[in-house]
Amino acid sequence: MASSNAVFSVIGTVMFATLQSLVPPRMRGCAISLTLVLNTIIGASLGPLMVASVTERVLHDPAQVGWSIAVVCTPFLLLGAALYAGAGRAMRRAAARGDSECAQLLSSGAN
Repeated sequence: MASSNAVFSVIGTVMFATLQSLVPPRMRGCAISLTLVLNTIIGASLGPLMVASVTERVLHDPAQVGWSIAVVCTPFLLLGAALYAGAGRAMRRAAARGDSECAQLLSSGAN
């Protein structure tokens, strides 16, 4: 749990920094707000509800909550990794087209 929390906090920080760099200044507040609202609705609201539902309705044993966390989190972690990979490819394509913001972000990460 500790290592995953450390990784997730780094990813969240990088995500907001990337949004600040890529989104036009007049839209930054909306982009950050929308990201936070969706993360809260999906992660903080539906996540615990889904874990409790799997524990109660599928596993039928409260002692198996660890397995229900794994069952719920694994598909979403894979989905998140695929979405980050797709975003990375899109940023590389934009940098190849000459988008200076994407090129600067990608070159700063390579140093």
